[in-house]
Amino acid sequence: MSEAYLTKPERIAVVIYSLTKGGAERVASLLSEQFAHTHAVDLIVFDGRLTAYPHGGTLVDLDCPASSNPWKKTLNLFRRFYKLRCRFQQHHYTHIFSFMESANFPTLLASRRAVVSVRNNPRKFSPVTRWMMRLLYPRAHKVIAVSTAIADMLEQNLGLKNVTSIPNPLDFHTIDLLKKQPIEHPRPYLLAIGRLHPQKGFDLLINAFANSKASQTTDLLILGEGGQRANLQQQIRHLGLTGKIHLPGMANNPYRYLANAQIFILSSRYEGYPNVLLEALACRCPVIATNCPTGPNEILTHGVNGILINNENTDELTKSIDYLMENPELCAAFRQQGVNAVTHLELGVIAQRWLEL
Repeated sequence: MSEAYLTKPERIAVVIYSLTKGGAERVASLLSEQFAHTHAVDLIVFDGRLTAYPHGGTLVDLDCPASSNPWKKTLNLFRRFYKLRCRFQQHHYTHIFSFMESANFPTLLASRRAVVSVRNNPRKFSPVTRWMMRLLYPRAHKVIAVSTAIADMLEQNLGLKNVTSIPNPLDFHTIDLLKKQPIEHPRPYLLAIGRLHPQKGFDLLINAFANSKASQTTDLLILGEGGQRANLQQQIRHLGLTGKIHLPGMANNPYRYLANAQIFILSSRYEGYPNVLLEALACRCPVIATNCPTGPNEILTHGVNGILINNENTDELTKSIDYLMENPELCAAFRQQGVNAVTHLELGVIAQRWLEL
């Protein structure tokens, strides 16, 4: 074996549908940047038109965007598989990491050496998606669950034996820099962040805020965009809270909002392992979260570093908001204990766990 071959650098492929705004996209972005410090990295996407995050290495656009047509969806799966297989054969990657089912399925058709990541509760997937997971995921070198609860579901419900759990990373250096930037909002505010989708439970949060004493002295900001915007705006108008609840859209720097919020609220009906909850703790923001499946109860210890409430319970959410707002000493304790709870998720540590698979 030649010396040149022995010293050839390892090459990593990170595969994801796109780098639009989202939790999985953010994790893929962070890992690609970290890997690029020591490896050659290709971040492979199927739709490169919208890129919301920076990345490490080279961005490779295979130009296979999504389609709503069922026949084109099937064709797209095989187009992606073919382009990935050609890419893998040409570049001889030592590591192949894929994120979310839209990338996982064609990646596993193209390579049995791939590590695929499941980012959300598999019980919420369609029957067709779960069937594809049963068919293809045993081929993976490893299936990464973002939480231990999701790992248990994959093992028990799908019978997978190649599952391990690795939580999402945090880039503390970037967070600490960006959270110092000023914001312009005239009043104290509570904060929620996420896609405007029923999953995130913002309709429940709006009702809970409307019934709280805190609504008299604070605003509610919901950062994000999505298909439920019109419904949420109508709900806000119906409650007479147009000047109190704001939907400013996407934020390029959510950390400055988190660092200055009175409370961060995760009102989701279900999750995977919510990045934004980790980021709130890293920004020393007191948090309230629904104990939804899955993730929050693996991140928070109730009464120690935040408040966990029963899922979809607006009365309990209202009471928790008012309780925290009336107890500044508890908020101060949550700020310190919260950041202590996530220090083990430092980006370099989590990236190394991926490389050791």
